[in-house]
Amino acid sequence: MNLCGWPIKQKGITITQKQATIAMGGVSVLALIWLLSHIFWMTLGTSGFLCGVHALFRDASMHKDEEDRVAMQGDLSLDDEAAFLNNSGPSLA
Repeated sequence: MNLCGWPIKQKGITITQKQATIAMGGVSVLALIWLLSHIFWMTLGTSGFLCGVHALFRDASMHKDEEDRVAMQGDLSLDDEAAFLNNSGPSLA
C-alpha cells in the first residue's frame, strides 16, 4: 500500500495527481463563488441599511442658513480671452 505516492487506487478506481488537482480546483471555484456571493449580498444589504439610517437621522439644518456663504467679488468673463485660461503665456509651438 502506497500512502504518499501517485496514482492512488481506491476501490478499483485510479486517480492521478492531475485529476485530483483539477477536481480540487473545481471544488475551490464553487466554494469561492458561493462564499463571495453571500459576502456581496451581506455587504450590499448592510451598506444600504446604513445609508438609509444616515438619510433618516442626519442633521441638515446647518445647510439651511447662509452664515457661511462667501461673497463672490470680481468680474468673471467666460470668453476665450479670460485671464484664468492663461492665453498670455508662452506658446508651445
